[in-house]
Amino acid sequence: GGRIDAQLSRSLARMRASNAGAGLAETTELSDTVDRLARLFKNFASEQGGAVHARVPKGLKLPMDKQDLEETLGNLLENAFKYGAFNVLICAIEHPDSITLSVDDDGPGIPQAQRERVMEPGARLDTAKQGTGLGLAIAQDLIRAYGGQLALGTSSELGGLCIEISVPKLVNAGVTTPPEESKRKQLPKHSHAVRAGA
Repeated sequence: GGRIDAQLSRSLARMRASNAGAGLAETTELSDTVDRLARLFKNFASEQGGAVHARVPKGLKLPMDKQDLEETLGNLLENAFKYGAFNVLICAIEHPDSITLSVDDDGPGIPQAQRERVMEPGARLDTAKQGTGLGLAIAQDLIRAYGGQLALGTSSELGGLCIEISVPKLVNAGVTTPPEESKRKQLPKHSHAVRAGA
């Protein structure tokens, strides 16, 4: 039943993300989310003699719903530790029109030839471990719903897997008022008052 549950939660995640993606008003403070997840995985990592490290600039906001961001990063951290990583490094870099987030680990990595396959729903490289590729597939679905991309590579810093996420910044970042509201605001407010007084 675990497989069905996992696929159901994946469909729900995709639906929620496409709704959120349509709204596009939500932004989430990245360092808060990363700190919270680092605390959540801290014991898990230290039991294996490792740690979660973060290099995320304070105040950097990602144009994603908080729940979707937590689900994406949570899946990636869980995958890393499930696959033999001891240390995970989360970095974020701001570019003029996008934000790049990378999750690096010191685990065995994924060979180039198998990277495409592991992104397929329910794909697992190691059949002994339950539901692995699903974490990557869910993360990819969520990121795509925000117009972003998720790519797998080799970590130059830790030697294991590097998952790089790129999410475009919003054209109207920080503007949460719907378009019709802002149009209304552009009308000179005093025009009626002047007419009334004349």
